[in-house]
Amino acid sequence: MVFERNLNGIDVILRIDDYESSFKHSFGEWWCDCGFSFRMGKPAEIINYRKDHDELFTPEEVDGLADALTNLLDGKINEPQEYQMVEPDFVFMLYPIKDLRTDSKYSYVAPGYEFKDIYVEWRVFFWDGGITENYLTLTMYRDDIIAFRDFLESVRDS
Repeated sequence: MVFERNLNGIDVILRIDDYESSFKHSFGEWWCDCGFSFRMGKPAEIINYRKDHDELFTPEEVDGLADALTNLLDGKINEPQEYQMVEPDFVFMLYPIKDLRTDSKYSYVAPGYEFKDIYVEWRVFFWDGGITENYLTLTMYRDDIIAFRDFLESVRDS
């Protein structure tokens, strides 16, 4: 299964194959075959980071992330939440709707702009012979989150 989307100018491709239900294996015993590409810039590429045929997601992580995104979309998450993976390539930061009127950073909030909608920061950590502290952050808004959650659900159903 393949997720393809342009996230604010960055073309994202994530492939997750060989998913098997987490009920068939113990945690970490089975890994999905994954690949990704993050590209930005034409004609000269500013970003071109990719991996092919890597073990990035366990079935339990596919299930857990799909469920966490559904909970975020359904308003069941009230505080920012970090979703870490076993392999450190990706971290997902989930942010619920925020009432800006209660945020001390704002002294005035214009009518109609009182709430900041949900979003997810997808942090992609770079490797250079090993994991580095450097990462790319992609922000997904509601439509992107729905598309990504639906992709994960289709992986689960395959």
